[in-house]
Amino acid sequence: MEQNLGQSIDVVQIAAAACVSRFHLARLFRSATGLSPTAWLRRRRIDQARHWLREGSQPVGRIASELAFFDQSHFTRTFRAATGCSPRCYASHAATPH
Repeated sequence: MEQNLGQSIDVVQIAAAACVSRFHLARLFRSATGLSPTAWLRRRRIDQARHWLREGSQPVGRIASELAFFDQSHFTRTFRAATGCSPRCYASHAATPH
């Protein structure tokens, strides 16, 4: 999953790759990480987005596309729910020297 943050991945694909049922995968994953596979993937995508926003290397729309969000507005809603601010706000605060 880590190497495929930019790919559209679902639990059925992950379970098939691990040769277990999706229900067993969900139990194992939650036991190991405290999160469901989809919640973990979403968290990792937001972490990567934060990194790119701090670097200022990519526009928000490209980050959304690179991390397999449906579109920029979906990314913005997900990012705001996870961080409490929009990607643009996060980027401007990250770029401000402290």
